[in-house]
Amino acid sequence: MTPFPYYELFFALASYVAVLGFAYFARISPPVFAVQKGRWTPWKPLAFVLGSACSVFLGAGSLARIQGLESGFVFYGGLLGFVIFAAVFARVSRVRGLEIFDRASPALAMAHAVGRLGCFLEGCCHGTHCDLPWAVTYDAAHGPVHPVQLYESIALAIVGLFLWKNELLRLQTKQARPSSAAVYLMVYAGLRFALEFWRGDETRGAWAGLSSAQWISIPLFATGVFLLRARRPSL
Repeated sequence: MTPFPYYELFFALASYVAVLGFAYFARISPPVFAVQKGRWTPWKPLAFVLGSACSVFLGAGSLARIQGLESGFVFYGGLLGFVIFAAVFARVSRVRGLEIFDRASPALAMAHAVGRLGCFLEGCCHGTHCDLPWAVTYDAAHGPVHPVQLYESIALAIVGLFLWKNELLRLQTKQARPSSAAVYLMVYAGLRFALEFWRGDETRGAWAGLSSAQWISIPLFATGVFLLRARRPSL
């Protein structure tokens, strides 16, 4: 009997959530994609969404192959692919790059939370041995393990809701708020760095006692700090 494709299903759902979330903020803040302030140009958000989906897919798949995975995706690869595409898109179409990332951050966090549910049901990205009541067992070789996928999913959902509120306050009430992109990078990098200590799958590289994801988290956190300090809270 063929196993149910939980991973693929939730990857598709995550992509759908990301598109809906970004489209919402792009629609209520048209100047981000306007050639002139206040002029709505619908082709730009459509092109951006399609391009982002392709760049995330290619980046996540490429980093997975670099790390030796035969299938699946690596989130940091997808994030890197998105950032590169967003920077090029902003340059070519003369839109505000960091503003795009601000609008996309709530959707990215919520979509990632959905995607991690697929990891949990599929059994990948599992945790280390756990004797707590909420431990889960995927196979006899690993025994009961931490459901780190759920830890991350819950935390990302909370982060996504915070960023969603942050962007709404910036756009609807005109309150000065910190960059959602900077907050997202800092919080997720710190979260991922901590959760890696409870990751038990052996498919990731490790150097000097830290996993590849932890090494990536360090400059990512520093980038978030730089953006937060360099850019004053804005509307």
